[in-house]
Amino acid sequence: MLSRNEGFFLADAMLSLSSWLMAATILLPLAMFCIGQTASQRQETNAAYLLYDHLQQLKSSPGQQFHGSFTRGGTVFTIVIRNFGQGVPSEVCVEYEDYFRNRKAECALAE
Repeated sequence: MLSRNEGFFLADAMLSLSSWLMAATILLPLAMFCIGQTASQRQETNAAYLLYDHLQQLKSSPGQQFHGSFTRGGTVFTIVIRNFGQGVPSEVCVEYEDYFRNRKAECALAE
């Protein structure tokens, strides 16, 4: 058996640390991207729920207009109603700021 193996621990430690560093540089940004996409998808889903709930309220009571802001999951959703004129259906929009701080809006026509 060889009795001279003084530099083996250093090489093994360097190999181990470099593999951990490579794994971290690949997996950490990927995990952050996945977390951001999940949060954005959750906000889009909440906005769609609010939009269609508001459209149902407009359909059930057409004379009343519900404006306001709602907070769900730490995100502020603002409901905006745009009237186009007489006989033309109005547009209902739910505006919010997404996970990446971009303004977004989900809109649909009220019939």
